Amino acid sequence: MKSQLTYEDMKNIVGQINQRNYDYDEPFLNVVDKILDNSEGKHVQTLPLLL
Repeated sequence: MKSQLTYEDMKNIVGQINQRNYDYDEPFLNVVDKILDNSEGKHVQTLPLLL
């Protein structure tokens, strides 16, 4: 079963992107991967694209 991010999870990820100085030349999903790797033991298998 694939994990789905909740609205709160997405809000927290966006908040972390806004707070930190990531290299914005990187692809966005790589930045998200870094944040997920640094999150508190939460591992998300899929990131639904919100388009």
